[in-house]
Amino acid sequence: MISSMLERLSNYAIIQKELILRIRRVRSLLIQLIFAGIVGASMWISLVLAKNQSHSPEDHALLLVIIYFTVQVVVLGLIVPTLGAVSITSEKQAKTWESLITTDLTPGQVVSGKMMGIVGVQFYLLLLPAPILSMTLLFGGVSLGSIAFEYLVHFLGSILIVSLGIFSSAASKGTIRSILQSTLATIPLMIFVLVFLWQEVYGNQMLLLDYLQKYPPPWQFWLWSITIYLGLGLGSLMGASYMLSGAESSRDISVRFLSFVFAGLLFGILVVTLGPLLVNGSVIFGGRFMMIMLLFYPLALTRIAGSSAKVPLRIVQMRAHRRWETRVGAIFLPGGIRNLLYSCLLLSFSVAAMLLLYDTTIGGQTTNFNKLELSGIGTEMFLMWQGMLFLWGVAVLTLSWFFAQCGFSGVVSSVLAVGVQIALALVSLTASELNWSSTHSLLQGLSPPMQLLTSFNGGGDLDIELWYQANLSMGGSILMLLLFGVWMARIRKNPIWEIKRPGLDRLYFDIPAEVE
Repeated sequence: MISSMLERLSNYAIIQKELILRIRRVRSLLIQLIFAGIVGASMWISLVLAKNQSHSPEDHALLLVIIYFTVQVVVLGLIVPTLGAVSITSEKQAKTWESLITTDLTPGQVVSGKMMGIVGVQFYLLLLPAPILSMTLLFGGVSLGSIAFEYLVHFLGSILIVSLGIFSSAASKGTIRSILQSTLATIPLMIFVLVFLWQEVYGNQMLLLDYLQKYPPPWQFWLWSITIYLGLGLGSLMGASYMLSGAESSRDISVRFLSFVFAGLLFGILVVTLGPLLVNGSVIFGGRFMMIMLLFYPLALTRIAGSSAKVPLRIVQMRAHRRWETRVGAIFLPGGIRNLLYSCLLLSFSVAAMLLLYDTTIGGQTTNFNKLELSGIGTEMFLMWQGMLFLWGVAVLTLSWFFAQCGFSGVVSSVLAVGVQIALALVSLTASELNWSSTHSLLQGLSPPMQLLTSFNGGGDLDIELWYQANLSMGGSILMLLLFGVWMARIRKNPIWEIKRPGLDRLYFDIPAEVE
C-alpha cells in the first residue's frame, strides 16, 4: 500500500534513487555502526561513572535518556548537514546531473525528491539506536510521551537542517564549499541548543516536554517559532528550486508568491504580538523597533526591484497560451515595471502594520502611538513620519529599478542603490555634525532615516519646512528615475508592462509539456 502510494508521486524516481544509493553503500553501513556505537558507548560510560553515586533506578534511567539525546543532537548536527550539502553537488561531481535534468522532472520535483529521500534516511538513523533507549524503560521514571516528544523535536530540527543543506548544495558549485557552508551554519546552532538544554532543561533533570509543562511559553513564542520554522524550511527548498531553474523559466512566480504570503504573515504577526505590548506599557522598545525596521526593510527589497528587466521566455510562452497565471496574477510576473510595483506592494505591508498598531483596540484598551514617548509625538507628526519613510522607500526601490534598466544585474543594482543611500546618510550626518548648513537646509534632509534616528535623541518632532523639502526632492527623484528608466528600457528594447520579448514576437515555441 505504501509502495503504491509512493509510486504515484511525481518525484518517486528521485526518492527511490536516494534511498537505494544511500542505504546500500558501505559508507552508510559504517555510519550506522559508528552512530549506534557512539550512542551505546556514551550511555555505558555515563552509567559506569554514576554507579558509585546514590541514585534511584529512575534517576539512572533519566540520566541515560539525557545522554542518549545529547549524543544524538551532536551526531545529527554533524551528519545531517553533510547529507543535504552533497545532495546536488554529488550529482554534478558524478556527472549524472546532465542526465537528470534531461528528464521530464522539474527542478521543484528534483528538490522535493532529494528532500524526501534524505528525510527517509534520517528517520532511519534516528530510530536506529532506539532499542538501546528502550532498555531504560525497564527502570521507569521516564514517560513514553516525553521520549516521543524529544524524538519529534529532533526530527523537525533535522528536516530544517536538511532544507538548509539542500539550498547550500544547489547554490554551490563544489561539494567542499557546500559542506563548509552547511557546517558553519549548523555548528553554532548546535552549540546554542546544547547550552540551552544543559543549563535550562537537562541540567534540572527534565526532558523537553516536562520543561514546557513546568514553564509553558507564551502563545507569541509558538506563533513566531512556527512562522520562522516554516519560512526557513519552505524558503530554503524554494530557493534551491530557484537556483536549479534556468533564467528563462517561470521560477520567479513561485518565489514572489511565497514572499508575498510570508511578508503578509510576518507583519500580521507583528501587529498581533506587538499590540498587547503597547497596551501593557512596553511601548518604547516596540515602537522604536517598528520604526527602525522601516528603515532597513526597503533596503532588503532592492534585490526584487532591481531584477532583470527582461521577461523570461517561459512567461512569454505561458502568456501566448493564455495561461490563467499570467491573467490573474500579472503583478507577480517578472520583468519591466512589475518588478518595481511588486516591491512597492511588499513595502506597503510595513506601513499598513504601523497604521494598524497606531489605533488598535485590544481588550478594551487602545494601542495609541501617542504613548510611545517619542518626545510627545502626536497623530499628525506620526502620519508625517510614515508618509516620508514610505516615500523614501519607494525612492530607494525606484533607484534600484533604474539601475536594472541600465543593464546591471540584480545584485549589482541592489548594491548600487544601497550604496547611494549610505552616501547620502553620511553627507546628511556630516552636515549636521559640522554645521555646514542651517537647520532647514536640504543638505540635512537628504536621508530621512538619519533624521528619524537622530530624532530619538533630540525629539520626535519633524520640521515642517524640512519635511516639505524632503518630500519634494524624493518625489522629484522618483519621477525623474521613472522617466529615465522608461527611456533606457526603450533604448535597450525591454518591455515596460508588456509580457513579450522583442524580436521573438512571432517565434514563440510550444511549451514542452504540450508538444505531442
